[in-house]
Amino acid sequence: MSSIFLSNEILIFLFLQTTIYTLLLISFIYSITILRDWDFKKSTALQYKLEKRSYLVILIISFSLFIKILLFFYFIFSIDNLSHFVVGAMCAAGIFSLEYGEISLFLKLTNLFFIGIWFVLNSLDLKRKDYKYTKIKLLLFIFIFICLTFEYILDFKFLSNIPLNEAVECCSVIFETSSISSKIPFGLVNSSLILIFYILFVLIVILNIQKKSILLLFLIYYLFIYLILQ
Repeated sequence: MSSIFLSNEILIFLFLQTTIYTLLLISFIYSITILRDWDFKKSTALQYKLEKRSYLVILIISFSLFIKILLFFYFIFSIDNLSHFVVGAMCAAGIFSLEYGEISLFLKLTNLFFIGIWFVLNSLDLKRKDYKYTKIKLLLFIFIFICLTFEYILDFKFLSNIPLNEAVECCSVIFETSSISSKIPFGLVNSSLILIFYILFVLIVILNIQKKSILLLFLIYYLFIYLILQ
């Protein structure tokens, strides 16, 4: 096993990751059983039992996915701390340039996007009494769980392949770009780019406070972030 696993931050991260994954695995199993027999139009004892069970499962999912969001930032913090031990690494970017690093980070960001959509659906579903979005959000959760399973495996592959005795690329090498490729898209300047970024962010916060659907705005926001990073 890589000596990277001797890092306290990495051990804490893996412990939390495993704990949350276990909770999500339990929720995944129960979600399948709920979806299999779910029929809101029926007034049977089984349906009543499924509704009570779904409430508990959704609660566990909500808690686990919220922790996953926080865990992402702790993961970045942990990887950044490893730069003190890895030769040539000045920050987390140098370590993410290693095998499985970039794909692991990309998958985590993608999962955060779907988790955000799930929370929007869950918020809409909680406002209704007919459980209109329950099946949809459980199906989405199943998809998210599959993605999180790949993420969980990639985390171990990525962390176990971090060398301590081999030099990695530093930030100046990773982010070296030509003057053409470093241009901001759409002819924007830095000030206008920052302004648009915060306008979109504030709109998301305001709509969330007003409890309105912000799914489309989330999509626009992430699309904007994707474009400026190209």
